Amino acid sequence: SVRQGNLQEGLADYPDNSFDYVVLSQTLSFLDDPQMILDEMLRVGHYGIVSFPNWGHWRSRLYLLVTGRMPKAPELPQHWYDVPRWQAFTVTDFVRLCKRREITIHDQRYLAGRRRIDIRRFKNLLSTTAVFVLEKERNA
Repeated sequence: SVRQGNLQEGLADYPDNSFDYVVLSQTLSFLDDPQMILDEMLRVGHYGIVSFPNWGHWRSRLYLLVTGRMPKAPELPQHWYDVPRWQAFTVTDFVRLCKRREITIHDQRYLAGRRRIDIRRFKNLLSTTAVFVLEKERNA
């Protein structure tokens, strides 16, 4: 089943393990408390799928260096100033957050534009979008 609600308020209405998968697509950087949302999605779902624009991509870095302005993500329709809250982060930032929150990364896929790329190194530099499959360790 599919459910819709206000993520900013958390997912308190849903019991633990209500869903097999919870999907958070291109949303994390716009939330007031992304850590709480990750914890909640992995409480109500066995797995979480998270996708986000990677601001560590080389074109984003070069654009910022040359123009002194934040680049616009090609996959997102708005600029940083068109939304009430916005936080840029990279693949490396997200992996560190998962480690800190004791979230297991089961799979990770990377895109360059709309094309999937298979890379083992320099993911932060070469991918424009990242997709992660996550799981939180459950206490028995």
